[in-house]
Amino acid sequence: MVLAWCLLGPVTVSVAAIVPEFTIENGVRVVQGQQFTDTVRISGAEWDGAIIRNNQFAGQIEHGLTLSDVKNLIVEDNSFTGMARNAIKLEDVQTTGALNVTIADNRFEDIAPTPILVGAPNPGVRILRNQ
Repeated sequence: MVLAWCLLGPVTVSVAAIVPEFTIENGVRVVQGQQFTDTVRISGAEWDGAIIRNNQFAGQIEHGLTLSDVKNLIVEDNSFTGMARNAIKLEDVQTTGALNVTIADNRFEDIAPTPILVGAPNPGVRILRNQ
């Protein structure tokens, strides 16, 4: 949800989140070579071990990519541009945290001061070589 202001005061606006198209490589989901303008939501055990790579995320109202309830996921070599909030958000709901997520070699431009937001519980998160 996004809190927006109008003449009558704050208004809550729903933000669309999509599940991306993927291929299966070596038994895991791979999302690559796509362009996204809506928030991409990755959640659930079916995404364990998935790879999100070489994608472009641009102009999302909220977050570019949200992750929850996944294990051993890799987010690498993506471009994030023009996000109103965080480019990548690991959800901080107590029962749906992510485990052993690697966020590496991504590029961030024109993003809020915190491009990657990791709430709790999200143990084993590695953030490496991002620009």
